[in-house]
Amino acid sequence: MGGLRHRATRPRQLNAVNRVIAASNPDGFPTGQPISPQTLTGLADDGTVLLDEARRTARMLNVVTTQGQPVGSIYAELDISALLAERRSVLWQLILANGAVLLLLMAAG
Repeated sequence: MGGLRHRATRPRQLNAVNRVIAASNPDGFPTGQPISPQTLTGLADDGTVLLDEARRTARMLNVVTTQGQPVGSIYAELDISALLAERRSVLWQLILANGAVLLLLMAAG
């Protein structure tokens, strides 16, 4: 199984106004740098994972709260290209196996 490969762009911890306060790659995302609205487009703030097969990534945003008050959020992006390739491979194996079984049953029946 391929698994997940981390890109240097994640994860990032953001303050309440979506500025970076910590990042796994501080050279690429310095402290205080704003996150573009396009980066967060389509993301709910409840930790729901958004799959983007075209970009081969999975992204999520989760709000961090203290005493019931939002104080920031954590944005993470995962490279899922290996998982998508494995899924495609398994799909073709299932199609070929089902086709072989169908031909076998048609010949027997």
